[in-house]
Amino acid sequence: TGEDGGVSCHHLAFTAKGLDWEVWIDAGVEPVPRKLKIGYSGSIGAPSLCERNIRWSFPAALPDDEESLDKMCRRLAFLLGM
Repeated sequence: TGEDGGVSCHHLAFTAKGLDWEVWIDAGVEPVPRKLKIGYSGSIGAPSLCERNIRWSFPAALPDDEESLDKMCRRLAFLLGM
């Protein structure tokens, strides 16, 4: 648990070989990421990124037919690099 800009958040931290990243997820009604921090580890002066005030846009409702839902899931997997 932590805060970002005075907003209560769930703070999660992850590590992988050469990469550390953290995410702060709003603990309120809309559990969306508020802050993302990515850093390359293992070398001095390695680049890092910290992004705040991420604007999220969600559909009003999930599609109710299987084909549209499948298409949306494939797009999300592509965007996430899966």
